[in-house]
Amino acid sequence: MPSPAVRAARFALLLSAIVLLPLTASAGTKVFEDGDTYIEAGARIQIQYNRAESGGEATDEIMFRRIRPYLAGSLTRNWYGKVEFDFGKASDADEVALKDAYFAYTGFNREGYARTIGNAKAPFGREFLTSSKKLQRAEIALVGDHNYGTLDRVLGLHLAGSESEGRFGWGISAGSESHDPSSDRMDFDTPVNGQSDWNEGWAASARVEVFPMGPMKYDQGDLKHSDPKVSLALAGYIWANDDDRNTYTDSDGESENATKADLDQATGLEASAGFRGKGLSADAELHRVHGETVVQDFTGGLYQNGETNLTLFSGSAGYMLVQKRLEAVVGYDILDASNYASTWTTLYVGANVFLDGHNLKFQGGYSLGRNANGVTDQDLNQVTLLAAYVF
Repeated sequence: MPSPAVRAARFALLLSAIVLLPLTASAGTKVFEDGDTYIEAGARIQIQYNRAESGGEATDEIMFRRIRPYLAGSLTRNWYGKVEFDFGKASDADEVALKDAYFAYTGFNREGYARTIGNAKAPFGREFLTSSKKLQRAEIALVGDHNYGTLDRVLGLHLAGSESEGRFGWGISAGSESHDPSSDRMDFDTPVNGQSDWNEGWAASARVEVFPMGPMKYDQGDLKHSDPKVSLALAGYIWANDDDRNTYTDSDGESENATKADLDQATGLEASAGFRGKGLSADAELHRVHGETVVQDFTGGLYQNGETNLTLFSGSAGYMLVQKRLEAVVGYDILDASNYASTWTTLYVGANVFLDGHNLKFQGGYSLGRNANGVTDQDLNQVTLLAAYVF
């Protein structure tokens, strides 16, 4: 039976939907405004079909990839708050997953500065920082997947700012971040949706970015054939286990599960670039991630003798064949780990059809995977179809 907190969240969202959502007409609509006071409501609905084939066997499923209603607004000048839930990522008894949940101060003397307190994205990973509403591929690239060493939302303090008319940006974040101790992943998750066996820990991250041709959004897809813009970024993070919950390590420091590994510490570095203009949208991103397990000689999954080094690269490019309507997309991913026998590679080809920009679109793609999960000659080929509506 769902917990009282889950039942309360479900009731609050249902009430909000009944009262507010019929009033909305476009993505993120202000349903009430009076001076500095306003309330904004919206949601994204994404229905996804997946068909995967590996080793001659095929599986398929259709699911809600994301169902994310949100409420945002302000009652006090220079302060802004947002709460967003996801019904599409429900698991076990958790029928609701909390995504963004924060309040922010924006009343600095300089435009573009913000101080955010709560559950929000850490400033690491270009693909991760791109809203799921604005991705070119029908599924997120490996560098944006928090299963492979990219931080998820962090519960804590986040600062961000921009300089030189938006040509230089920066962000820092510090707070609580959890780790799901499956050995075949380095899976970071926000602690607000925590499971009983997750490692608890702390994360700090920072990002610097330059836009030599003027400000550029992370949104993928140059629907309007805009003037060229370029973005170059460096970012990094550190994560440390606070030793409050190491479920799979016994009192002698030995492993209690061959497929579970408590993570002791991790560091990550990112170098990335983006281009938008003349109908072309392209991103390239490289990650180097190092992790160490609590059990010093643990070997399995990603780890060899208690350590792993992950190297991830993703490149994606899309070109608008028909302005505002049709985009062709290609992508290529590489993932290698210390305990992988072979490097995992994936080639993606797809197309996107836009009926109302990113608010109403249909995406489809085919990915050709080789040496999946580091297993030599293990293929993983997938068809992914996504229908998305944002209001």
